[in-house]
Amino acid sequence: MNDWLNVPRFSSPARCAETDPEAFFPDQGVRIRKIREICNRCEALDECLTYALDHELDDDSDGVWGGTSPEQRRRMRPRVRAKVEQPDDPRITHGKESGERAHRRYGQKPCDECQRAKNEANARRRREKQAQSKEVA
Repeated sequence: MNDWLNVPRFSSPARCAETDPEAFFPDQGVRIRKIREICNRCEALDECLTYALDHELDDDSDGVWGGTSPEQRRRMRPRVRAKVEQPDDPRITHGKESGERAHRRYGQKPCDECQRAKNEANARRRREKQAQSKEVA
């Protein structure tokens, strides 16, 4: 809890600065609905959550950051890491529509090459469907 004094300065004013700091460190098992309402009205919400995820503030003593409990951040962090860390994955065939699906299956953001292949495949299917509907008519 001593880290409360070392909170970062966000580009927008944080509503938590206007609130009792103790409110952001509820006892374990206590619902954070009221705290989340404060966070949801805050202009620094996204920056705050990003800061908490980047600094792995997911211990039960870390309190509420970006409207999330430590448990929620623990569940979020693996997905966020998977999107950021995108090594050359041998399970993915890049440049194909199946590559885009594989990225998503493994929790990654599709690379430009795979996203382009998916978009082209979707456009091709739309053109084929339109051609079929014109033939029927």
